[in-house]
Amino acid sequence: MDLVRAHCEMLTGGSKTAFPMFKKFETQYRTTPSWDRAMSVLFSYYQNKPETYDKAADALLQIYDKMPDTAKGRHTLVMLGVFYHCKGRYGEAVKTFELCLEKCPEYAKSVTDYLAEAKNRQAAQ
Repeated sequence: MDLVRAHCEMLTGGSKTAFPMFKKFETQYRTTPSWDRAMSVLFSYYQNKPETYDKAADALLQIYDKMPDTAKGRHTLVMLGVFYHCKGRYGEAVKTFELCLEKCPEYAKSVTDYLAEAKNRQAAQ
């Protein structure tokens, strides 16, 4: 119910009033079934500001760590690699994509392409 309330607040009051409601999922509501969806919203919020990039990555890592053997968890790991890549954090992207190849075989084709590009860009830095 708290996730629904947070989404409703986002629609009516905007992100400034909804953000504190979503933030409760980082600590207070970690055991709720909707936790991963709230963390995805927090990732979206954090990834838009350079000063909160680490929090964005951490939100994705928490989802993966909590549910590594699920489709959502594996997809989140790939998203983390893409996030690092898009932000120019190629060393972290390479490590994440290498883990993806091991843990997420269903994403092997796209991960292989991203991994090659991240390695090239890392070498060029």
